[in-house]
This record gives sequence, C-alpha cells and structure tokens, in this order.
Amino acid sequence: MEVLAKIAVRYDILLVQEIKDADQKAMLKLQDRIWSDHGIKMNLITSDRLGRTKYKEQYAFLYREDRGISVLDSYHFDDGDESSGDDSFEREPFIVRFQASNCEVTDFTLVAMHASTTGTVKELTDLSEVVLDIQQTWKTLDIMILGDLNADCKYVPKKAWPGIGLRQDTEFWWPIDDNVDTTVRQSTDCAYDRFVVLGGDLQEAVVPGTAKPFNFQAKYHMTEAEALKVSDHYPIELELQERYERESTPANNGDEASRASGHTGILETLRHIFQGILGSFSRQKPGSEL
Repeated sequence: MEVLAKIAVRYDILLVQEIKDADQKAMLKLQDRIWSDHGIKMNLITSDRLGRTKYKEQYAFLYREDRGISVLDSYHFDDGDESSGDDSFEREPFIVRFQASNCEVTDFTLVAMHASTTGTVKELTDLSEVVLDIQQTWKTLDIMILGDLNADCKYVPKKAWPGIGLRQDTEFWWPIDDNVDTTVRQSTDCAYDRFVVLGGDLQEAVVPGTAKPFNFQAKYHMTEAEALKVSDHYPIELELQERYERESTPANNGDEASRASGHTGILETLRHIFQGILGSFSRQKPGSEL
C-alpha cells in the first residue's frame, strides 16, 4: 500500500484495474493512505463489478479536484446480453468524461479497458464500436483508451494486427511502442499495456516523450521479488500539456517536479498492484514510426 500511494501521488488521474474485493473497501483504503502519507485528497469514481461469471472485476479512476480535474459524466458500454453469450467483452469498457480546467484540452474521454486473455483480438477489434458509441453519445473526438490491453506476445500475434481497426486507422495513435516492455518479470518482454489516442487536439496535447512505463522497481530500489508484490506490470504514463505552459515547459517524465511545472499526468495502473488486499488488482508526433 505504501508503494502504491507513492505511485498514485505522481499523477492527477489514475486508472486502477482488476479490483476484486466484493466489499469494495480497497480503494477507500488507498484514498486514506494517500491522504495520511502525502496529505493529498484524490476523488474516486468506480465502475460496476464486471464479468460474465462469478469472477468479477472493477475499474476505478482516482483524480485530483485541486488540480482542476472533475468528472462530467460516465457510463458502461452496452455490449449485449451476457446471459446469452452475445456480449462483446469479458469486462465492458468503463467510459468517463473528464474536465481538466488547466489543460490544453479541457474536455476529454478516458476508456478503461482490461482485455480478456482468451479473446483479445476480437475485443481489440470491437473497441471500434465503443469509440463510435462515445462519438454518438457525447459528440466528442478527444478519446483515449487505456489499460491492460494484452496487446502483444501470444495474445496478439503479429499476423493479427492487420485485422484490428484501431491499429490500421491512422487517426488512432498508439504512443507506447510495440517493442516496449511493460512487465516486471525479467523473463517476459511484452507491450501489454497501451494508450490509444484519438483526436488531433488530444494527440497534440501529449507532451513529447512522456508516454512510457514507470519503472517503480528502479525508482524505489526494489528487487524483482519485492516489485512483484506490488505488481507484475509497470504502470504506463503520459503527460498532457497545460495551456499556459504549452510553449515554455519541457517534458520531465511525470515526476513530482512535473506537477509544479504544470503538467497533468495520467497513469494506468495494472494487475496485482493491490496484492494482499485485493488478491490481484491489479512526443513523438502522431504518425511517427511505431
């Protein structure tokens, strides 16, 4: 919990995945720990408990109102009837529309997504329908999908990419390169965790060079075994430029100094990040070569 709180306060918006506790107390404990350790209040919005079977997970966003962040609206994507097996996703995407009063883009939508390991390619393909639904519902173009998309290695072989619309459509930008390793174990090298960014304004607002994994193991001088008790994936992060800092402030990797210099960080936290409480919880310019 101590390490997770340290990670959380680096950011203004934080997505947490694979929340499994049925009594839904874990996120409240994290909020309390952030406050007690760092004196920072983070607000919370959570999804329903999602899943086709008795196994359920939740998504949660933590965000800082004192940094000008607020929630305008939210909903779960309606992907069909789970009881009949006609639904598209193991866990429906949780869609939240944020307002960020100090950002270059003040109104944007984040789509929390934890892809199934058994139907990954189909789920990534079906995300095109989610984007269309958001555009029709909120008449917005500035959309970011983020999460453990399992978008590499055995779950998405190279031969599958040509059939995934979000990857082939040049309007969608994947700022985490295919060659990036987002996993903690030295024995794995997979870019499972991704951002997918739509909308020219939102893409242009991403601070160059800031979309990357955050290696908390190195930052906090942990062994691999110690790090795995926190998470088996590294968080991925990026920064959005604030309006009055757009031309004058260099990228600085999302650390504590970046908040003082005027960036809004977004973090996507990953599986097993809350182990022991939840069991498992887990620029380059658009068009640049990936």
